[in-house]
Amino acid sequence: MKLIIITGVSRGLGKEILNLLLSASYKIVCIGRKLFKIEKSHLQHINFIKQDFSKRFHPFSFDDLRIDKNIKEIIFINNAATVEPVSYVGNFIGEGINNSIRVNFEYPVYLTNNLIAICRKKDINLRILNITTGAAKRPLAGWALYCSTKAAARMFFDCISLEDNKILIKHIDPGIMDTGMQEIIRNAPDNQFPYKDKFIAFKNNNELKSPYNVALDILSEEGLL
Repeated sequence: MKLIIITGVSRGLGKEILNLLLSASYKIVCIGRKLFKIEKSHLQHINFIKQDFSKRFHPFSFDDLRIDKNIKEIIFINNAATVEPVSYVGNFIGEGINNSIRVNFEYPVYLTNNLIAICRKKDINLRILNITTGAAKRPLAGWALYCSTKAAARMFFDCISLEDNKILIKHIDPGIMDTGMQEIIRNAPDNQFPYKDKFIAFKNNNELKSPYNVALDILSEEGLL
């Protein structure tokens, strides 16, 4: 049996991934600040661990994950991310810096470290799907923290691949989707994000991908549907 761990399920891509997996026979763990309403019939195979990614990490236990002897593989979908603050360097405030580093980099590091330790102890296969972005490989003015923290996470996972070839790691760039993150980008100050008009045009020209279709493509390609 597979155990699927997902972060960032309250909206966007993460929410669509969870919705598509609800009717499957997997055990699912959602980690985040809040979980949207789920039908009672699905609650028996879903566990929610409450963690605010912008705050200090609190290690979870085997009991939290509900790992039993039937679990042969854990699939960690590292989806939670923040694009904020959208601003030039020099205008950041401390809390904005901390939030970006914790959500996009620090939290995945802690979580992955714990998962690897658990999987080694219990002899469970681990697969990591890192939801990344083109910004992890391309510097963009106004996105210094987003670009650098997502790049750091990508490098972190690449290093794991060299350390343990039994851990399967895949970077997935979903492209530009119609999510709440896009709203934040379109509402960024004009003088702090020079690409704002381009993102407004993506929305006006219906060029944004549907999170549902992206989720469907990802899960189908990974053999999870």
